[in-house]
Amino acid sequence: MNAPQDNASDGEPSPSYRLETIATVNDGRVIPPFLSGVTWCGETNFCAVADREGKMHPFTIAPSDSLAPPVFGEPVTLEGVEDAEGVAFDPLRGTVWVSDESGPRISEHDIATGRRLSDIEIPPHLKRCRANLATESLAISTDGLFMWTANEETLECDGPVASKRVGATVRIFRFLRANAESPWIAAGEWAYRTDPMKGETFNGYHRSGIAGLSVDANGVLHALEIEFSRKLVPAFRTRIYTLDFAGAEDVSTADRLAGKSPARVRKTRVYESQQITEMYEDIAFGPEFPDGGRLVVLVADGDDTLAKSVRYLKTRVFTAGVRLRLK
Repeated sequence: MNAPQDNASDGEPSPSYRLETIATVNDGRVIPPFLSGVTWCGETNFCAVADREGKMHPFTIAPSDSLAPPVFGEPVTLEGVEDAEGVAFDPLRGTVWVSDESGPRISEHDIATGRRLSDIEIPPHLKRCRANLATESLAISTDGLFMWTANEETLECDGPVASKRVGATVRIFRFLRANAESPWIAAGEWAYRTDPMKGETFNGYHRSGIAGLSVDANGVLHALEIEFSRKLVPAFRTRIYTLDFAGAEDVSTADRLAGKSPARVRKTRVYESQQITEMYEDIAFGPEFPDGGRLVVLVADGDDTLAKSVRYLKTRVFTAGVRLRLK
């Protein structure tokens, strides 16, 4: 293994843009429960998946100066899916791919009927996930030739889960294909370090892992990290990072990462927020606003005690020489 490479954090290096919250919709009358994944399907169309009952919820958002709440259509039942956590629209086939944490598995579905069309062969390392910390995320590039997923927290073979001292070491998995008719082929794994916890364990539970992945219009992969811990009160900390694979070591041949220090994927933070009741579990880059900024959507897993929420973000680009530091 190469010498260790610390992830960039706390605004270093300074990002050329950031994401800003422009609206948050918390309305259980409008937003379905248990949303755990979201993807943009072109124009004003999105799809969200729920981590119970195998449901997918199509909805629309029109980017304008005054954003309205999302408009949800009738849900679709995804054939064979038990615990949908990530979803990615396939721009070459017009279908959706869904990561199911109960397998783990990744399957392709008809976007209108939910019928199961095909499956991806899961890399052996991805099958060694801890319970309920598996394929939480899924993303496909805008050209339709790259797919990404990640285990939420450290695999059993790669070391301990996140703590206040050190974050989780997760693997980001890449799949490639030549065209719409070619099968997805596993093509690389890279180590990524999540942030350490900032608070304490609450009622025996804490987390700091990758909840979502999304690729922007320029092909840059973004990771949504989520932390649950307690400082004064229990809270969720949401962070979004751009990822840089330059110099990172492909660890697909490494059976274990525990006790090793591979050169990791570097990350630059472009968004952070903290919430008491909103547990945002996925991210999707969407259409452009009239002024050229891009809409980014977060969905929250509004389960039995948490808020049903959709948050709208907007990209803000900085000119050369402007240095940004996030709190």
